[in-house]
Amino acid sequence: VQRTIKLPSPEGNFVTTSYKPVNGDFGYFLKINTDFQFEINDVVYSGMVNWNMKDIRKTEDSKGGNGAAVTLLSGDRKFELIIKYLLYPNSPAIRKSLIVKNLTEEPIRLESVDVEKLEVPGYYPVTYSWIYHDYGRRRYIGNYDGGKQDALIIVHDMNTEQGIVLGNEATGVLKHTSVFWESQDICIGLTHKNSLFPFRKWIAKGESFETPQVFTMVYNNQKTPDEILNTFVPDFVRKYMGIRLSELKEKPTFVYNTWEPFYKNINEKLVMELAKAAADAGMTEFIIDDGWQDSYGDWGIDYKKFPNGLKPVFDYIKSLGMKPGLWVSIGSAAPSSKVYKAHPEWFVTDIDGAHTSLHAPGDKEKFTACFGTGWYDYIKEILLKMAVEYGIEYYKLDFAVVTSAYTYDHTQSGCYSTNHPGHNDHNESLYTNYERLWKLFDELHAARPNLFIDCTFETLGGTQAIDYSLVKHAEGDWLSNFEGAAGEKTDIRVRNMAWWRSPAMPATALVIGNPQMQDKGWEMHIKSIAGALPIMLGDPRKLSESELKTYRTYADWLQLMESKYGIMSFRQDLPCFGEPMEGMWDGFQRINTETKEGGIIGVFRHGSVESSRIVTVNWLDPIKTYQVKSLDGKIVATLTGSELKSQGFILTLTELYTGELFEISYVSFNAQLQKTDLSAKWDTIRPLANPDKGWYHHMLDNGIGKYLLKDESELKAFPGMDHLYLRLAWAYLEPEEGKFDWSYIDNIVEKYVPLGYMISFRISCKETGPAPTSVPHEVNGIRYATPYWVVKAGAKGIEKPEFGSASWTPDWDDPIYLEKLDNFHKAFAKKYDGKPWVRYVDVGSIGDWGEGHTWSSTRIPPAFNEVKTHINLHLKHYKNTQLIVTDDLLASTKSDTEKKELLNYALENGFSMRDDSPMVQGYMQNDLATWTVRHPEFFAEVYKTMPTVFELEHYGKVKSNGYWIGKNGAEIISEYKVSGADVFRNAVKIIRPTYVGFHGYLGEWLKDNPEFTKEILNMCGYWYFPKALTVKRITNTSINFDIEWINKGVAPAYSVYQLKGKLTDVKKPGKPVYFSIQNSGNKNWFPHVPFNETYSTEFKEKLKGTYSLAIQLFDTRSGRPVEVGLNEQLRDSEGYYLFSEIAF
Repeated sequence: VQRTIKLPSPEGNFVTTSYKPVNGDFGYFLKINTDFQFEINDVVYSGMVNWNMKDIRKTEDSKGGNGAAVTLLSGDRKFELIIKYLLYPNSPAIRKSLIVKNLTEEPIRLESVDVEKLEVPGYYPVTYSWIYHDYGRRRYIGNYDGGKQDALIIVHDMNTEQGIVLGNEATGVLKHTSVFWESQDICIGLTHKNSLFPFRKWIAKGESFETPQVFTMVYNNQKTPDEILNTFVPDFVRKYMGIRLSELKEKPTFVYNTWEPFYKNINEKLVMELAKAAADAGMTEFIIDDGWQDSYGDWGIDYKKFPNGLKPVFDYIKSLGMKPGLWVSIGSAAPSSKVYKAHPEWFVTDIDGAHTSLHAPGDKEKFTACFGTGWYDYIKEILLKMAVEYGIEYYKLDFAVVTSAYTYDHTQSGCYSTNHPGHNDHNESLYTNYERLWKLFDELHAARPNLFIDCTFETLGGTQAIDYSLVKHAEGDWLSNFEGAAGEKTDIRVRNMAWWRSPAMPATALVIGNPQMQDKGWEMHIKSIAGALPIMLGDPRKLSESELKTYRTYADWLQLMESKYGIMSFRQDLPCFGEPMEGMWDGFQRINTETKEGGIIGVFRHGSVESSRIVTVNWLDPIKTYQVKSLDGKIVATLTGSELKSQGFILTLTELYTGELFEISYVSFNAQLQKTDLSAKWDTIRPLANPDKGWYHHMLDNGIGKYLLKDESELKAFPGMDHLYLRLAWAYLEPEEGKFDWSYIDNIVEKYVPLGYMISFRISCKETGPAPTSVPHEVNGIRYATPYWVVKAGAKGIEKPEFGSASWTPDWDDPIYLEKLDNFHKAFAKKYDGKPWVRYVDVGSIGDWGEGHTWSSTRIPPAFNEVKTHINLHLKHYKNTQLIVTDDLLASTKSDTEKKELLNYALENGFSMRDDSPMVQGYMQNDLATWTVRHPEFFAEVYKTMPTVFELEHYGKVKSNGYWIGKNGAEIISEYKVSGADVFRNAVKIIRPTYVGFHGYLGEWLKDNPEFTKEILNMCGYWYFPKALTVKRITNTSINFDIEWINKGVAPAYSVYQLKGKLTDVKKPGKPVYFSIQNSGNKNWFPHVPFNETYSTEFKEKLKGTYSLAIQLFDTRSGRPVEVGLNEQLRDSEGYYLFSEIAF
């Protein structure tokens, strides 16, 4: 940057005539700028008035700042003014302060200080500039008068791609930055005398006063201010401002605090139990919050709670490997305390002369002390004594000392006493109390250099407020009290607050409470808080051993990341991820931009409809190679810094509210050794019968005789038959109350499960059609699908529905019906729930055929609460089996609000979905636009985490309606101008099923549709193709390689498959070298998105020569290989596919 100042010569004005980047155009300021302005004894002084030039000297600071100090004499000879400018290596910042020395015989009153005052031309900057206020995050246009939340403002002109950063290092409510407020200028400094909290300083004869510093940065050639905010601003703050975190050798990585849920109800036994659990969880700091003391002000120990004092407690905490910390209200005392009774003159008085609590005006349990009195030395002695005696390494210092974060009355601030030695009046007391607070912190640090001071936002005096003055004297700021039990709402508030305050403020200074360790979804708390200072509250004793172990994994990982990369000194915005908010993705990166060795990133999906995003990482070394690794060390991608910035990697998060942390690690290798293109070897025709997907057959349907097989050969001939679907009426299985006939099911299980087929169920309570074999009291079909004995027991229902056949329809919420149904499912679940051969159980107890609608009977739709009751009934009994609901169950004639609520409820409780209606006649007529899928929106999310099911209308009915014509259904239906196969195929693309049923006689379907059956087999669920193999690194005992995968199916897999490899010496094909990688990454391979997976493995043998590399995916649960879409000629007898040859 370049700034030109016109000096008095020897008298005249002191004005800035040019301020711009050295290179490029910059036309933001006028040719004459006032430079500074203030009032002394109500007289305005600025660079535009007459000054006498006295001196120019070189000036510097301890952080590398170097510049000039210009000394002027006021035209009236009443004071001397020194204007200090500092510049810093490789930084565009110009830092500035004013020093006023009183030359008169009387005290002078300094007010309304603008340390920096720059003017802009008339129309364009004022009209077109965006004012990024509130830590540089919120945009505003027009006249802006900043306040306590405006430590940093950026003024940016998008049209000219230029702007200026305005940094204000004044404290709390005394900082003032305005942009085009009362005139066309930019001012940075202290509050004016007409402000709510006016700055005032009385300067005695011969004494000097230096204002807080401000800094500015001008820039150009930037479309947005994002890069400036993420690079030059935090670099200046970290390296040159003199913040406490930069002085701290060991930064905390995982803190525990006792406040919630215990509040003040703590004691020795509880604290020691919590400490043990917190240590087991990997916490590195343990903070005892409010409740340990006998009174506010005296700060003695409550021996009823801690009969042995605090020292053995702190010694125990240290013995567990944690640093001890303590909460103290730094400026409060109870009226009953000894200190208040002995020294009432030390305490703040309000506008009426009474003692008061600035923290909570009206609070009679504690009064606020004034730091312009003997309180300063008193509290300093207490804090130093405890720090030394107990080995305290973390102080949380709390409660207001100037004004409350919770008051709206500005008169409830400061001290109105006129006889306190530290201030002459109320206005001056505001500055005095802040500055003496900071002085106290500095003295504590001088005595205990590694002490972490957490100064709360309440002490600073603004809701969630933090500023540069605070971080220059304290390491952290307890920034909020967000209740952890709000789940994802807590997490978004945590991430939003961290985003909001950083990177203008150091992220590790952001102490964001109060997520609790035992909260549901606590892992998301950790991931979210990893973007700030990781801190947790709560009761770790409630965690299981495995949960504590998981906590320890996170804690150790964070500690390792700090050790490797110093992540706690950095945070940047993740490119292309904006403010954390509902319905969006968000993220952060904590990359060490000095070493460029790496760091961490966090990526979060918060209710977004998108399940996949490209993630890029900025500010790495463009030519270095980096690995992106998940928390468990799995390599997600290997890319150069340039590639990470420009192309990134694809991340899929299947849950609506979730997130992941990744390590970005520099690796020393750079060259790609070998790449093999595999796409030319694809086979998209061969049917692949793979685990956990495929066709299913309605073995029993509308009774016990329909769609039976001629013999087992029909099943064997059918490509990819996964399971048999048994839809049975309850009446078959419990003909008498409490007496069960499982033979219908067990006969099938005993015959077909040993052949490798799975079984799924729907137990219906309402059937309509004819049944080949009767049950008791059956008339023209299954009249009583709900057993007749339930009716006799008094269950209410409709005997003869208006529509359809005369079959009994229960009242779905009848208590007798529900009681008997509950007993049945208890018995059914006891026998079949969790069996390894059970694919899923449908909720079939409500609606015609268990489909949730009543179109073929009463046409009285089940009510919202009735549906929920039946969902809950199944949820109660089936703890170990996938549950399925039909789309009609959730949607039949319900309002959009009820549909959405039922859908969300089902998904949240782990229910997947099926559609039983593709190609039904009415839907062919009315819903062909969505290929007869009536509720496509239902399936848009569920398939991402759970397998969905497709059930065709009865195949015989589809044919008789004229919707399936010719071989493979390929002939056009004249009425609709599409083929039946087209409708089926496109419905599959919408429903994204893992399992597909044709709902008819197996032999008939396969004879009619041999090729279409193979096509849909491949299409349903997952269908994997390796596109390329890239060998990254080879040694004699290890190999690192990438495989780019594409899933051409309609859904992901929901099970983890191994990647197994086989290396065979080409010249001496003796015993191969086998290796296996437990998680191939396949669950992340979503349809039609290329996924690059990195694999590493080591061998015991030393390899030399050329080896063939063959790969297979493998399902360890079924013991079956997972076939991929490569030419079968590449597949050997063990199921491995030849990928490439590698030279060792």
